[in-house]
Amino acid sequence: MFSASSRYYGVFDTYFDQGFIPLKRVLAALKILISVGILWYLFAKAKKEGQFTELFSGDKNWGWFALAILFCFAFHVIGFVRWYWLAHAMQLPLKFKDAIRIGFIGQFFGFFAFGVIGGDSLRAFYASRGGPKKAGKAIASVFFDRVLGLISMMAFAGVWFFLANWSGMVTSTNAKIILALKSASLFLLVASLLGFAFVISAMFISELMLMRAYELSLRVPLVGEILGTILKAIRMLRIRPSAIFVSIGLSSLCNILIIANIYAVANFVGGSHPGFWEHWLISPIAMIGNSLPLPGGLGGMEMALDVLYRAITASTGGKDTGVVVGFLFRFVLLLVSAVGAIMWLTMSAGEKKTIKGVAE
Repeated sequence: MFSASSRYYGVFDTYFDQGFIPLKRVLAALKILISVGILWYLFAKAKKEGQFTELFSGDKNWGWFALAILFCFAFHVIGFVRWYWLAHAMQLPLKFKDAIRIGFIGQFFGFFAFGVIGGDSLRAFYASRGGPKKAGKAIASVFFDRVLGLISMMAFAGVWFFLANWSGMVTSTNAKIILALKSASLFLLVASLLGFAFVISAMFISELMLMRAYELSLRVPLVGEILGTILKAIRMLRIRPSAIFVSIGLSSLCNILIIANIYAVANFVGGSHPGFWEHWLISPIAMIGNSLPLPGGLGGMEMALDVLYRAITASTGGKDTGVVVGFLFRFVLLLVSAVGAIMWLTMSAGEKKTIKGVAE
C-alpha cells in the first residue's frame, strides 16, 4: 500500500542515499561533534561561573516548572493543529486526533534521532496513507507547516529585537555582540518579509504563471520533483487561502507560548534573569538558533540564550543564567516528547511496524 509512495516521504533525509552514504555519515558525525563541542564549552563556562549553584540552591517554586511543561505541551499541540489545518486544506484524509497523535510520535522519534527531519518524514508518510496520489500533498503539508512556522518565528525575532534595541533593553560591553545581533535580526526580518510576500503572492498569481513555474521546476536537478510537488500544493491552497492566514495566526500563538515557556523555566531556576518582556526578544532568537542545521538544534539554542542573557543582564549587573535555562528548557522538551512514547505504546502492532520502517 505504501511502497508506491515511498520515494516521496523520504525526501527530507534521503538526498545522499544513492552513492553518497559515506558523505552523509561524515556530515552527520561532523554536526554531532560541533553540537557536543558547543555544549561542552557552555557547560564548562557555566560551571566555572557558578550557574549550576543557582539551580540547585534554595527553594524552588515548582509551580513555574509545571507551567513550563504546560506551555511546552500547548505549543506542540497548536503546532500539530497548524499542520492538520494545512493538510485539511489540501484535502488529505487526516483526522484531527491522528494529527495530534502522529505529531507527538514524530516529536519523540525526532528528539532521539537528534533532529526534526525524521519526525517530518513520519508525518508526511502517515498523511499519505490514501495512496501515492496523496504523497505529494502530504509532503507539501509538512513543508508549508515548517516554512510558515519558521517565517513567523523569524518575524517575531526581527521585530522584537529592533523594538528592544530602540527602547534600550539590550546593552553589552562588547560592541561586536550588539553588531552581530543587529545584523542577524535585520536578516531575519528581511527574510521573514520576503517569505510572507512569496507565500501570499503565490495565492494570487495567475494559473498560467503557476503552471509555467511548475514546468520549469521539473527541470531543476535533484529537487525538481519536490519543487513541483510544492507548486501543486500551492494550487490546492489557492482554493482555501484562509488556511495560510490561520496557520500564520497559529504560528504567532506558538511563539507566544514558547516565550512563556522559557520565561517560566527562568523563574524556576531563580536568581536574577531578564523579565517577561525581555523574553519576547530572547525566546524567538533562541528558537531560531534551535533551527540551525545541527542535530536537533543542540548547542544553537543554548548558545543564543547565553549570549542574549549576557547582553540584557549586563545593564542590571545580574548573574548570567542563560546556559542553565537552556539546558533545563531542553529537559522540558524531553519530558513533553515522552507523550509520544505513550502514544506509541497505544498503537497497533501493524502501525508500529510501518512507522519503524520510516523512522529507520
